[in-house]
Amino acid sequence: MSKKLLEKVSSIYPTCELEMISQGAEALVFTSTTFPHASDSEKKTDSTTPVENEKSVDDNKIYILKYRPSKSYRHPILDARITKSRTNSEAKIMKKLTAYGIPVPKILSVNGTTGSIWMSYIGFKMSNGKESSLKNWLWYLEENVKLNPTGENVQKILKKVGERIGELHIKGIVHGDLTSSNVVLVRAENETNNESESENLDVALIDFGLSSHTTLFEDRAVDLYLIERALMSTHCKSADSYNDWVLQGYHDAYENAGEMDQWVQTERRLKDVRMRGRKRSMIG
Repeated sequence: MSKKLLEKVSSIYPTCELEMISQGAEALVFTSTTFPHASDSEKKTDSTTPVENEKSVDDNKIYILKYRPSKSYRHPILDARITKSRTNSEAKIMKKLTAYGIPVPKILSVNGTTGSIWMSYIGFKMSNGKESSLKNWLWYLEENVKLNPTGENVQKILKKVGERIGELHIKGIVHGDLTSSNVVLVRAENETNNESESENLDVALIDFGLSSHTTLFEDRAVDLYLIERALMSTHCKSADSYNDWVLQGYHDAYENAGEMDQWVQTERRLKDVRMRGRKRSMIG
């Protein structure tokens, strides 16, 4: 990570102490205990996406900043347009999902001009100090000899993962980057139960930078294939069980919504996508 890039982010939010927690190809993700109550100048830079009312912000909480840096290989005008479009599109989808009741981080402010999205922090720190992503949670169970990584509590969580994906797809949205790092376990409010228990844990989705509106069964199948491959690569010993449970939950979401015809079409496409994936693996 270049010092110049970090200085750029700090110059945009000089009053916020930022800690980088993730770096991807398109964006950087930071945590902060300070929310940048917008100045008049910042509000004017992107008036179509106003900052959340300051009264709704609790300064005792942790916040997430997702920042899309400019790309030097793109023409500056084109780069600015792409950054603004992708930033605003991601925020709009997340706001829709919140309205639908699908657990995602709450959007607090958006600035397409700077490529910044401030949102609420979701999840919790596990006893080993790691964030409560599905990947970290499963690793925690797999590494702890006293815990069963394929027990009933794990089955419940994996089925919830499938249900969340199904709810997303039924609303006409695909994630585009479904990995076990982009699925987060969240506790019920004021709950401090052990992370090995599932009774008071829910499942949320994060990182909608590649998400889009689509009702194509092919796109839904690709989403499912992505999470299948992610579980196989990071949790190979129990991946077959994990993927079966995810698909069970996904099926249940369609059944609960009375959309079993869509389930049949999506499952059929998933088989095709798997076959194409196997052929690519053999060819190399």
